[in-house]
Amino acid sequence: MGIIERQKALNETTRTLAHHFESHRNRITDLILVAAKTATVSNNDSKPALAILGAGNGNDLDLAALLDSYSSIHLFDFDGDALNYQRNKLSDSILASKKIVFEPAIDLSGIADDLENMSPNPTESSVLALAEKARRVELVLSDRQFDVVASTCMLTQLLDSAVKAYGDESPHKNYMMIALRDGHLRLMAKMLGMGAVGILVTDFVSSDTLPEIAQTENDDTVLELSRRAINDRNFFTGTNPWSIKDSLAKMLVETSSQPWSIESPWRWQIGDSRFYLVTAIKFSKQF
Repeated sequence: MGIIERQKALNETTRTLAHHFESHRNRITDLILVAAKTATVSNNDSKPALAILGAGNGNDLDLAALLDSYSSIHLFDFDGDALNYQRNKLSDSILASKKIVFEPAIDLSGIADDLENMSPNPTESSVLALAEKARRVELVLSDRQFDVVASTCMLTQLLDSAVKAYGDESPHKNYMMIALRDGHLRLMAKMLGMGAVGILVTDFVSSDTLPEIAQTENDDTVLELSRRAINDRNFFTGTNPWSIKDSLAKMLVETSSQPWSIESPWRWQIGDSRFYLVTAIKFSKQF
């Protein structure tokens, strides 16, 4: 199964699991609601425009709760079937508002086809060229600007595509994962208007390597588990929140974006027995 087909298959397996996402959905929705109050509105409307990257099936967003706070909500995802599923879930009144804009079939990685068709034994020069293309992914949407841009657990999907393309043992895997991460951060920053807010929501460790996640919902315990995971370097490559914040700081001159804050982590349940720890890194375009 190819990378694109695999991601569509994963979306399909989680399609009916919205009931497990409730607390995760509430945390993300609350973050985006707060951002609506702090972002500078760049359009002629009195309310900000919102872009969601990796909107998928919509299980991690309460669009009805967001509707009154935004002039428009643009849902980006490569998987058109997932966006259609989300559209079919929405009430007639939400669709009638015409505030929801579906943006399917946009490759937010910029290199999905390249990874799909990559040689099984790539040369170092081809890896470097592809990594540079991943870092410049902002060209895909750099002319589209919004007042709030939120990436909802899309980062690990991007990183997983590199793992599947190169294989776990490849010496090129980590290099490409970091390139994809930094490209995604740069894409978000380029999509922000002046005074706009970016919210990168990402899972960073699962119950596969930290089984205690499945045993608690207590905020203090979740925070302690998160600290332990970071200290033990028990996290998905490219998702260390502090490294992400450092990467944003290095992009300051190019993107005019500044690190703002790292949210207290929370637990995300997918299915009956799989759990993740999640956090959000918020930043704003200051000048």
